[in-house]
Amino acid sequence: MRAQVHRVSRDPDADAHAMTAEIRAEQRGNAACAVLIDRFGRWAAVGLPEWDWREPR
Repeated sequence: MRAQVHRVSRDPDADAHAMTAEIRAEQRGNAACAVLIDRFGRWAAVGLPEWDWREPR
């Protein structure tokens, strides 16, 4: 996504609508990633509280 936004933003023939659409798509993707990371962190905090991460497995 970031590469596509970069390509569109560097294209002298790209119009503002195309750039805006690409930027919004990137922002939606970033938000989705943040939600997944947060969910994983919450799951790990609840599901693995007794895990001793200092001990090798």
